[in-house]
Amino acid sequence: MTRTDIHRPSAIIPEDYDFVGFRYDGYSGMFADRHEDNRREIVAHIVRTGGKYASHNHGGSCHVCGANASYLGIFHHPKTNTYICTGEDCADKLSGGDWDAFRKRIQSANERIARDERAMTFLANEGLSEAWGVYDDAIAAPASYERDTIGNIVGNLVQWGSISAKQIAFLRKLVDALPTVQGKLDARKAEGAKSKHVGTIGDRNTFHLTVTFVASYDTAFGTMYVHGMTDDDGNVYIYKGKNIASKGDTVVGKFTIKDHGVREGVNQTILSHPRLG
Repeated sequence: MTRTDIHRPSAIIPEDYDFVGFRYDGYSGMFADRHEDNRREIVAHIVRTGGKYASHNHGGSCHVCGANASYLGIFHHPKTNTYICTGEDCADKLSGGDWDAFRKRIQSANERIARDERAMTFLANEGLSEAWGVYDDAIAAPASYERDTIGNIVGNLVQWGSISAKQIAFLRKLVDALPTVQGKLDARKAEGAKSKHVGTIGDRNTFHLTVTFVASYDTAFGTMYVHGMTDDDGNVYIYKGKNIASKGDTVVGKFTIKDHGVREGVNQTILSHPRLG
């Protein structure tokens, strides 16, 4: 059938078309579209104009020549308020978009997807699919030594394609410990739920506190000590600085209220400048 539509190759007037964005149709794997920003730009443009895609029977994915293409440019034809998809060859005639950058971006994303899928398959074959869930949920889930270490090991697997037998065994041990770790996190969160921020930031008040933990780490200026403390109402306090007590000690003195923070859903009153006694 002879085409009579305005977008047929012989009727195209390049200056009548405006470039809108890119679309990639070449990957339909198990991961969600990683080029959502491209789609949002195109949808926003269509919403703005109220236009629609050309409806002629073009055969393939390119609305101009009818060929099939994975890398597509989206163009708007203001005179008819219609949109067309084109392959790269036809897009060259219309002009618009950095196709080299687009191709590199897609190729890089597809390589990441392939690495992820290889890692997931590797873990599934080892009966460690749960480890992938921990790695994939690293940002949203509460941190712990076990979860952080699982994330690091799986990250190495994604990057390098394999891990050692010792790492697999250690990963299995960490995964087996997750229910216990989660139980501790839940208990800590339940205990800390009653904690409230105390006082006004900048005020200097007298506190009567019990030390629940003391941790330390080295800095360029010496050893920094982190003290976790609670009052009789279950409110949580944190002081970082010199060593002022040991776990289980009672601390009485004046502190400056430095900040009100939240960690793992627990309200914490951050203290500074202690003067004990």
